[in-house]
Amino acid sequence: MIVRAGIIVRAYCPVGKNEKGKLALNLAVKALDIYKDYFSVPYSLPKLDMVVYRETELLHDDLHSAAANTQRLAIVVTHEVAHQWFGNLVTMEWWTHIWLNEGFATWVKNVLLSYIFPAPSVFTGLMFVRFCYIRISYLATDIIYPEWRIWTQFLVITMDALETSHPIEVEVHTARAVDETFDAISYKKGSSVIRMLEDYLGADIFRVVILN
Repeated sequence: MIVRAGIIVRAYCPVGKNEKGKLALNLAVKALDIYKDYFSVPYSLPKLDMVVYRETELLHDDLHSAAANTQRLAIVVTHEVAHQWFGNLVTMEWWTHIWLNEGFATWVKNVLLSYIFPAPSVFTGLMFVRFCYIRISYLATDIIYPEWRIWTQFLVITMDALETSHPIEVEVHTARAVDETFDAISYKKGSSVIRMLEDYLGADIFRVVILN
C-alpha cells in the first residue's frame, strides 16, 4: 500500500506474493500523478485498488519475468488508471462512441510510460507476438518507458487494411454488438486518430482542447 496526496493505492496479491505486486503499485502511483498534472484534474476518489485475477497482468518478478510480460503489465496498469479520467469521470453517451473511451485511454497511457522509464533498455523495439496486447494505453506508456519506442509497435494500419475492419464508430443496438465493439480497431485505430489530431493541432493546443 502507498498513500500519495491522501489517496490510498493498493495492490491485492495472493498470499506470499506481495513483493511481486510492487511494480504495478509504483506504476499506478506514478500514473495518478502524471494524469493529474496532464489533465489538471485530480483523481476523484479516496482510494485506488488493484486486484490480481491473472498473475501475469499484475505480478512481476525481477529475476524471472520476461520483458514482454513486464511491458504488458505496465500497459495494462496505465491504461486502466487512465480510465479513471476517460471512461469514469467522463463517460461516453452510448456504446457507439466506445472508441473515444478506449482510444483516449490507449493514447494517453503511451506518453506516460516514456516519462517513467527514460533510459535505454532491452525493451527497445520489443514487439508482442499477439499484437492485440499492444493496444492498451500508449501515451502513458511512452512517458514511463520511452526506450520501448511504443508507437513503433502500433500496427493498426495493417489491421485496418483487412476485410474484417470497420469504422471506429459503429451503431450499437444489441448486447452482442456492444461486446463486438471492444476490438483492436476501437482501441488502436481510435488511438491513432486521436494521436493524429494531437500532431495536427500541436500538443499544447490539443491539451487545451481536451481540458475544455
